[in-house]
Amino acid sequence: MADAFVTFAVRKLGDFLIQEVSLLTNLRDEVRWLRNELLFMQSFLKDAELKQSRDQNVQQWVFEINSIANDAVAILETYSFKAGKGDDGFASCPKACACICKKDTKFYKVSKEIQSLKQRIMDISRK
Repeated sequence: MADAFVTFAVRKLGDFLIQEVSLLTNLRDEVRWLRNELLFMQSFLKDAELKQSRDQNVQQWVFEINSIANDAVAILETYSFKAGKGDDGFASCPKACACICKKDTKFYKVSKEIQSLKQRIMDISRK
């Protein structure tokens, strides 16, 4: 049960990689790294779920991993929602430029949020 959030996040991250062919290379690498880390952690969650009732540290670890997975999904859903808003084609050059700038800004924001999740994962790993 505890790995349900991670399973969902891994699937969403995989879908995100497939659907966003035009992602900037850096963002693609960040999403791929996050997906791989969550996949790796997922392999330990089943065992951790059994131990969490006896060990407060394991319980906290499971909570933090699920929190990161939930935040990853929220980031992607926010990005996906914003990406679809207001895209009514490239009728003129200024409009096209505005669309490109907005898309770059969205990629930057997503990248920054994923980097924040990456830092949280590295903090958990150090613990």
